[in-house]
Amino acid sequence: MALDFVIRNARLPRALQPTDIGIEGGLIAVMEPGFVSDAPEHDAGGRLVCGGLIESHIHLDKAGIIGRCSICAGTLAEAVSETAKAKAAFTEEERHRMDLLLRRLGRELRGALSPRRVNAAHGRIHASRTIRANMRYGGLPFRPVLVAKRDDRPRLLLLVDVSLSVRNTARFTIHLVHSLQSLFSQVRTFAFVSDLVEVTPYLERCDLDEALGMIFGGEVLDVDANSDYGHALATFHAEHLSAVNRRTTVLVLGDGRGNGKPAHVWALDDIRRRARQLVWLTPEPERYWHLGRSDLPAYAELCDRVELVRDLDQLEAAAGRVLRPS
Repeated sequence: MALDFVIRNARLPRALQPTDIGIEGGLIAVMEPGFVSDAPEHDAGGRLVCGGLIESHIHLDKAGIIGRCSICAGTLAEAVSETAKAKAAFTEEERHRMDLLLRRLGRELRGALSPRRVNAAHGRIHASRTIRANMRYGGLPFRPVLVAKRDDRPRLLLLVDVSLSVRNTARFTIHLVHSLQSLFSQVRTFAFVSDLVEVTPYLERCDLDEALGMIFGGEVLDVDANSDYGHALATFHAEHLSAVNRRTTVLVLGDGRGNGKPAHVWALDDIRRRARQLVWLTPEPERYWHLGRSDLPAYAELCDRVELVRDLDQLEAAAGRVLRPS
């Protein structure tokens, strides 16, 4: 087949599988997988191929708020204005649902706390510990070891992308985690877009709505920067890795889109090796992970689980699975 150029493994709109495209004289001459040609080739690697003069920048409704936006004029300025208002704060309905969720989830998780036995001044005699502690006395229990049950409260560490595209889900998650912090021995939260900042002090000292306003309003970090997951993960690895141990559940929330910058997967791998479990929460369905410059497929391989969270119902279900002691 006499062609000028061939594009292999191209993904077309609404197509489930990649195909090959043959070009002759500036026009598409053939479009089917696996045809034979001696023409120069380019491997598209499964990327989306669009026609000329089509804006290829893709925005997905990852924040899950399109139903709350009132679109009348259909202009870009209106879209920006309406989505900004929708993302600015919780609606009254959301506040009510969040309160119900917190009460329900709080009861479930408190009932699921796993007790562990610790040495104590008062309690029951622990037979095997007493024997081991009295071996030098021939096993005679001169010094009994007393134990008591205490709830084994895990530690929780939250890494949250607070960029515009995932902001609504990030608000829900931060609200949920810090409202349930009495169930954990320690809760620490780090927010990032590119630079990473610990926001735990703001959440502890300020009213929750005020703290969220400071975080998402740009007072704590630059929320208008281009997302850079690799930089954020490398910063956490260099400055805060000691915060993770075998009792720590690490939650990462975001879409994994680092705008083509180094993903630094090694940093997430080191975090996973130290943690009790590593869980990624994303508002983006898996079928979209390979569109655009997303590093989530590489990150997902390192996680104990990846949970889709686009609304309060999914957040409640994910929290019940992730936060309940195993």
